[in-house]
This record gives sequence, C-alpha cells and structure tokens, in this order.
Amino acid sequence: MTLNICVPIQIKSNNLEDIRSHIECVKKYKPNYIEFRLDYINNISLLSEDFLKEIVKLSQDKKTRVILTYRTHSEGGQAEINEKDRLGIVKKMIIAFPDYIDLEMRSSNDFITDVVSLALQKSVKMIFSYHDFVRTPPLEEITRFLADFDSKLLNKLSINANTINYFPVKFIFTAQHFLDNLVPIKLAQELSKLQRDVITFCMGELGIFSRVSCVKYGALFTFASIGDKTAPGQISLKQMREVHRVLYNI
Repeated sequence: MTLNICVPIQIKSNNLEDIRSHIECVKKYKPNYIEFRLDYINNISLLSEDFLKEIVKLSQDKKTRVILTYRTHSEGGQAEINEKDRLGIVKKMIIAFPDYIDLEMRSSNDFITDVVSLALQKSVKMIFSYHDFVRTPPLEEITRFLADFDSKLLNKLSINANTINYFPVKFIFTAQHFLDNLVPIKLAQELSKLQRDVITFCMGELGIFSRVSCVKYGALFTFASIGDKTAPGQISLKQMREVHRVLYNI
C-alpha cells in the first residue's frame, strides 16, 4: 500500500511571489498531488492563461502531480459565478496543462460535453467529482449514479468504455454516523477491483476514519492540509502520515 496524499492550496490572489513561496513550503513535505483551489480568488479576471500556466509550472514535476479546481458554489466552492464565466475559467485551466482538472459530475450536460471534448483534445485528465455536505448516501445509490453518469458520457461524447477508465471519479460524503465510513471504503474496494481510479471518503469529525483509511482499500489518494483547511474534518499531512505509520507501518 502506498500513502498518496494531496495537499490543497487556496489561491486568493495572483501574487506569484507569495504563491511560489507557498508552493515551496508545501513541496518540502513531498506530497504526491497538489490541488489548487481557484474558487477562493475574488476577482476571476486574475485567472489568466499565463497565470494558470505559471502556477502549474511552479509545482509540477515527476514526483508531484497538479490538480486545478474551480469548485462550484453548490458543492462547497467559495464563489458563485454564472455558467459562462465558469466555462471560460475551466477551459483556461485545461490549456494550462495540469495533470488533472476536477469537474463536478452534476454540471450540465452541455458544460460537461464542452469541457471533456477539450480535455481529450489536449490530453488532460479529468477527475469527475461528487460532494454531499449533508449525508452519506447508500452504496447502491452511488453505484447507480455512477452507472448513469458513465452511460451519459458514452452517449454524449461517443467514447468507448476503455476511455471511461481514463477518468478518475471522486465521491466525498458527510458522515452522520461512524458506520457511514464503510460506504466510501466499500466503494473504493469495488471500483479498485474494476481498475477504476477513485478518491472517496467522508468529511466531518465522524468521517476521519475513512479519510485516513481510504487509500488502504484502493483509493487513489486522500487529502491532508498544510495550513488552511478546505473541508471539514481535514487533518494535517503530518498527522496523516503518523496515523499510517502507527496503523499500517508505512
């Protein structure tokens, strides 16, 4: 088992010196992935192609993969903008050539079609994400949702089933009870058997068990913070590694 960790970075300005300093600090901890949360910036006009390319260039290397995310407000994003502006930002994100773009599964069909078509053209991978800040749905509900989503991709984009596996999926829930942790763990087990990359765990204090254990059961990576947290129940990278050292001897 490999403990792959993604560290989120909140982008609040286009001051490259500050961002470079933050990236250098994060990279000292040797995370496997860095996610730039672009929805934290107040002025979307600052998210130019050149700026996005620069932050990818500053952080991307053979050991560190880069994810660009502009999270929608309905799924925990900090800014609320119209669909046209969001589409423009996401297209700029793709042209910056990160390793991954994170896109919500519940985006409109036309939005997904436009974005995925460009991503395939530019050979940029997508992470299709689903966030529930209220509950943890039953496993059967999630597997049905994913099957319907995959079918929509196949039909709308005329891609084959093998291409579907090119796109990792991300299911993040909120634990209301400790046993809710079993849902993402079971989901990770099922999808890893199908060789489908998945990121999945529960948020909140009650979800910490799945957050620290998901990679043991097949999840691609988990999230941990260095400084500011971007989700409830997120623990520090140092704490995450200590838990894995004690529990799993890695």
